[in-house]
Amino acid sequence: MSADVYRVELDEPHADGTLTWRGITVVVSTVYADGASGVGWTYGSGGAADVIRDVLAPAIDLMSAISAVDIALWDLKAKTLGMPLSWLLGRVHTAVPVYGSGGFTSLARQAIGSGAQLFVDANGAYTAKQAVRIADRAAGRT
Repeated sequence: MSADVYRVELDEPHADGTLTWRGITVVVSTVYADGASGVGWTYGSGGAADVIRDVLAPAIDLMSAISAVDIALWDLKAKTLGMPLSWLLGRVHTAVPVYGSGGFTSLARQAIGSGAQLFVDANGAYTAKQAVRIADRAAGRT
């Protein structure tokens, strides 16, 4: 397992409900097994890379064991209920709503176009009344 830290400076400021920023720190983790690799990322403190290397990497064997038990428990539940596991977990869906959190909403509508739903998370920056007022305005109701 490896972890790398990158600093990305933005062309223009980005904002959420609480902060505005001109750059972000990205932590990229790569996990290797059986000649393949998987890559994941997050943004935040570069210290997250230290957590990945020093805390999480040694715990991978433990997580693999927990995963095997988790799968066995789902299998047992399906058998106990007398149904296929696919019924218990849910079959194929033609659409799945997706929500991504973490800001970067400054130019979101322009980037995704008018045909997609846009969810907004103000990170607790508004009172309930402010949130309702802003949601009404965003929906074109005022």
